[in-house]
Amino acid sequence: MNHAWVNTEGLLIHLIAGLSKSDIETAAATFVTLRTSDARLDLVQRLARLDHTPSAQRDDVLAVITRLKKARKLRDRYSHCIYDFDPSAKISEAYLTKLGDRTTTLKPKPAEPVSQDDAKGVTAAIKTIQAINQSIWTLIREYRYPAAPPEA
Repeated sequence: MNHAWVNTEGLLIHLIAGLSKSDIETAAATFVTLRTSDARLDLVQRLARLDHTPSAQRDDVLAVITRLKKARKLRDRYSHCIYDFDPSAKISEAYLTKLGDRTTTLKPKPAEPVSQDDAKGVTAAIKTIQAINQSIWTLIREYRYPAAPPEA
């Protein structure tokens, strides 16, 4: 799932370049300056909402970003866990890496068993992310966003 999401993050650079009417290098510098997926998705959303973005293009980009934000929730859940493995090397429990902040103490969130449904959910999320990535490539081609670094 992380590999699919890394591909998605790379594609966001093309959306940033196209929507900001800049080049890949400038978009990449902007991208790496933003430290979270949320910030990067928010930037793409805001660029799409600018007055100079044609409405059809705005609608297409916003639809993709909405889909990404939904897919990101499951990705975040499983990417920010610590896993326990049983003797046969199967994941038995997942610990969310969030702490409950109390006034005077920290309390880790309880472990959650990992089920077959969870595994199916991860597989489905990967397929969803891959489909969204294909949609982004379609937008890159359709709106002629920069798709490669400039020649050296």
